[in-house]
Amino acid sequence: MKAAVPVLVILALLSALLLTGASAALAQDCDKVVLTETVLAGDTSRAAGLSVTASSHCRDHLLWESRFSVGRLEELETDFSLSQEKVLDGYRTSDFAGDCLSLSFFEGGISSSGSLEDAVAENVMLQSIFALAKDVASRAEPGGEHTETVDLAEYYEYVPLYADLYGIPGFIPEKELALTRLLQDYFRIPVPEGWLLEITVETLSDGSLCSVSVNSLERQLDLYGDSVQTGDSILFVSPLRFSDGSEPDLSRIPGGRGIYRLSGLAAQEYTLSTAYSLPEQAVPVRFWAEEEALFLLTQEEGVLRLRILDPETVTVRQTLDLLPWGEDDPFCSVYRGDGFFVPITQSESARRLAVVEQSGAGAWQRNFVADWSLQKERDCYLSGSVNHVSMAWDGVRLAVSGSWGDRGSWGNSFYLAVYTREGLTFLAAYENSLDGNSVSGVNMCQPRYYRPRVLAWEAGA
Repeated sequence: MKAAVPVLVILALLSALLLTGASAALAQDCDKVVLTETVLAGDTSRAAGLSVTASSHCRDHLLWESRFSVGRLEELETDFSLSQEKVLDGYRTSDFAGDCLSLSFFEGGISSSGSLEDAVAENVMLQSIFALAKDVASRAEPGGEHTETVDLAEYYEYVPLYADLYGIPGFIPEKELALTRLLQDYFRIPVPEGWLLEITVETLSDGSLCSVSVNSLERQLDLYGDSVQTGDSILFVSPLRFSDGSEPDLSRIPGGRGIYRLSGLAAQEYTLSTAYSLPEQAVPVRFWAEEEALFLLTQEEGVLRLRILDPETVTVRQTLDLLPWGEDDPFCSVYRGDGFFVPITQSESARRLAVVEQSGAGAWQRNFVADWSLQKERDCYLSGSVNHVSMAWDGVRLAVSGSWGDRGSWGNSFYLAVYTREGLTFLAAYENSLDGNSVSGVNMCQPRYYRPRVLAWEAGA
């Protein structure tokens, strides 16, 4: 037991050294947090009954949790604690599971200290583009770098897709090649002429390929989509559209664009099918599952349209048009709360959000649509990852909170906004004293990563 004492002393010293830089940057009253409110629009009374709990940390060891009610900032309370162990689980990380499956087209780069020839057999991503890269490398000087612009149609009949498969439950790497080929055979999208790629390769002294990077010029294929697991299957969607506005030929995909089902997870004997076909002009935007239902947002006929589907039969239960959605709207994210969700769109000409709430057993309704342009004009951004945004809904008022200030999502300062059918009724910025702590320009104190603030409406407010 005596031998353990020096070890404990050393560990204690190491912990102290780890926190020395942080402690030096903090004020003597490190358990104190000061918030300074600046009302940017509307009236504080419109946010009466809204409580805020803001969580921050310093290097995952020093923890602050501050609470106040809007209009009563003088009653701000802060709990401060010090943990010798790093606090990560449930404090900085998201509780949203990642997507199970998403189609991809090789863009970016891959390199190796040796020849990529040795890696291609085990790298499905590299296999998808290797024939093209090897041809370009044949015209490079050994031991040098070479760049060419090529037409993808000269190399491939169909778009060389691959998929990130490691989110599939129980997936084993030995199945990667077979499953990728199944996906490639199902999603046969002819390569249009004029799809230009910039290819940069690097070769070793013997002329073998050791590095390749790919960059699409002018045209890109939007493949990112959401997926959910239902029983022994994965359901997923993909926009399958070109960035230049041209439509890919989807006639070789059974059922065209829609919701696809990958079955056979337990036995790892996979099959693919189209579980639900969308109208030709409809493009998937977001897809998720909750409350024993599937939720699919699409862009079609100039609107953002919601379909609520049965997860077993993948048939439509309800359809709602939520808000205008034009061809120039490049951005849409969805905040999902308890019994409500908020789609957020942004373009150069318009910024909108809609509140969609449960209205009965399995039924949903749109409560209102609001313009959040004024919020953006006050540097209170709502775009970006909804991981950094918090909301609360009381049936009449929507409270929204996000990062504020030039530190962005790394800063502890934040804004609060309140929306009703009237539009934006309250907007205020809250400067946090923890943002004054930095060493060599590095923020020592940062907000909790996932939902850094908890908003709640007090009953009867």
